[in-house]
Amino acid sequence: MWIIVLLPILCVAGFFVYTKIIVPQMTEKSEAKQKTFTDSFISEIRGRETEVKSQYATTNGLILFIAKQMNGDTIEGVVSCMEKRDLKDFARQALTNAAGNVIGKLTGIGFEQTDNEESYYLALSPDRLHYFHFSENGQCKEHLTFERNRMENLASGKITATEAAAAGGSMFEAARLGFMYDGTEHKFFYYDKFYGHPSVKEAADADKEFAAVNYLFAEPFLKFAATVRRES
Repeated sequence: MWIIVLLPILCVAGFFVYTKIIVPQMTEKSEAKQKTFTDSFISEIRGRETEVKSQYATTNGLILFIAKQMNGDTIEGVVSCMEKRDLKDFARQALTNAAGNVIGKLTGIGFEQTDNEESYYLALSPDRLHYFHFSENGQCKEHLTFERNRMENLASGKITATEAAAAGGSMFEAARLGFMYDGTEHKFFYYDKFYGHPSVKEAADADKEFAAVNYLFAEPFLKFAATVRRES
């Protein structure tokens, strides 16, 4: 009988240790490793940033599959995001998606997957914001474009508790980008990283490539988001 009583307590305690101690330690270690790679890459390309970024957009497998869908637009920045859904549909889908697979490889932490293992991205060009939805095998299933000069009431902020609860809880730190476009409100929930599609062949130096691509493409998107009106 005592085992039946004790088991739930042990499960709760184990979950607490894992989420509050083990995961943060592993994440901190991974982030420190990525910072080392990023700093090294910055030193390597100093003075050639524009040239290297253009080269990556046309030859690097991690970014090329998006560049091909941009219809000639120059990629200023790109990040992974959640699937764009109406609230009633959004409530059925947890924040976890294919990005969880990549995070698991990066940090050594496995995340439980939902029914949706496809990939979503927000890409910024000088004139447009692009939203992409890719299938598991890398096919582009949806591509939305928004002219930047027609995006009204543009604002960004952290995902709210209400939005996180509707999504089934927050497993990642996500941020919100919202605006009005042709009289319709749009909201996108994006991550602070760009995770290459799982169908793309992993490079031998995958960690270094991840750091380089995120410096060249994710950071410019985050800088853009930081310049728009902030919402709590």
